[in-house]
Amino acid sequence: MKSVFGNCELLHVGRVNAPRGWHLGPQIHDHHELVVLLSGATRAALAGHVSRIAEGEALVFPRGVVHEEWAGAEAGGFQSLYVGFTWGGLPSSMAGRLADRDGRLRQLVRWLHMERESDHPEIRMARAGYFRALLGELARLSGDELYPIVEQVRSFVRRHLAQPLRVEDLAAEAGLSKYHFIRTYRDAAGRTPMAEVRALRLAR
Repeated sequence: MKSVFGNCELLHVGRVNAPRGWHLGPQIHDHHELVVLLSGATRAALAGHVSRIAEGEALVFPRGVVHEEWAGAEAGGFQSLYVGFTWGGLPSSMAGRLADRDGRLRQLVRWLHMERESDHPEIRMARAGYFRALLGELARLSGDELYPIVEQVRSFVRRHLAQPLRVEDLAAEAGLSKYHFIRTYRDAAGRTPMAEVRALRLAR
């Protein structure tokens, strides 16, 4: 299952159904790895820095960098798809967490996973196109300047989950007017601020 474009090569695609308390010890690869969360949440350590990754987000583990993953005991595990690939020109800004705002990474990786076994010439051609589009989407998302507002608001919500929260409270935290905040947050996160609050409460 190889698709090669110059110095880029698709190596493998797989799925993880991780139960509560699952742990993948320290790993290091001679290729890059993309992990896309389909449901649930996980924690990941990349070069010693720990991040929490939820549905709608993705992780890029660069070649040669130690990483580790956990399914938190407080959650019900998670489901993810992963892609192993080489890319000599992988931008350093691409390492770590990315917000899959429009769901394009999830869709492209789903298609790659569905067609991973086929050796039919037309399917190989489609798989090559999915892979090329995946790299393009990774490059686009790694230059995304909207994501910090998502992190800021999620952090605020997690600290105040037990309190009544209004969209005005979140807008004030972000330093934006209510309606500008709603539009900006929806564009950045792929859902409204109050949908985010409900999702975080449900996860807790």
